[in-house]
Amino acid sequence: MDTSGQQRITYGPLLLAVLAWLFAGSETYQRADLELNGTIVSANTTCMQPWNNRCATEYIFKARDGSRQRYVAGPTDQALPRRLPVGTVLVKDRWTLSYSLNGRKIDDFPILFYCGVLVLGLGGFAWWVLLRMRNA
Repeated sequence: MDTSGQQRITYGPLLLAVLAWLFAGSETYQRADLELNGTIVSANTTCMQPWNNRCATEYIFKARDGSRQRYVAGPTDQALPRRLPVGTVLVKDRWTLSYSLNGRKIDDFPILFYCGVLVLGLGGFAWWVLLRMRNA
């Protein structure tokens, strides 16, 4: 209790919950929302900070109908691999976390890690609710 007679409310657990949900939700959503289908005709990797693996690869895909699509694979989990060779056929359907390379399914998204982060966020929210109830 502070000197004014009111109890102090702690927002740390709520902040933990919000940050955990934003982090895990953002990475998972961005990976799931991605849709690509075509053959890589160009790949250009640029490393802004090569000493800590902060590279990005810009791909140009050619679809079956001849249209081209640009995709930049960055250094986060939501991105697809950054070292795919020209000629690779990549298919990534929207609302899935896996993709296929030359017909071979790849499921490399660390879903268990992000589920753990979401559980941590849920725990932070529950902790905050319990603190609020105790101080009420």
